[in-house]
Amino acid sequence: NLILNALKPTPAGTRVQVQLSPRESGVEIQVRDWGPGVPESDLSNLFTPFYQAEGTAPGRGSGVGLAIVRGAVQRHGGRVTARNCPDGGLAVSLWFPGSAKVS
Repeated sequence: NLILNALKPTPAGTRVQVQLSPRESGVEIQVRDWGPGVPESDLSNLFTPFYQAEGTAPGRGSGVGLAIVRGAVQRHGGRVTARNCPDGGLAVSLWFPGSAKVS
């Protein structure tokens, strides 16, 4: 879901980045795009069921995907956050507890 969401606003010819990083007491997965980002006023509602951010193209989803992602992550003891990046785009990060080795 995160990768598909990242691909939707990303202009053709640009990339979507998926990064796995060890973090203190767990592991973080970040999906980042270089699209237009999300209006700051919408960031706090991104994970609310049926919510669609301003400027979302009609017919491009129902607004439940990120709520499902959040529920699944929380059921595994993790957390999910989203932030606009200074150089454009949106980064969604998933953090899961536990020990992880990333090489």
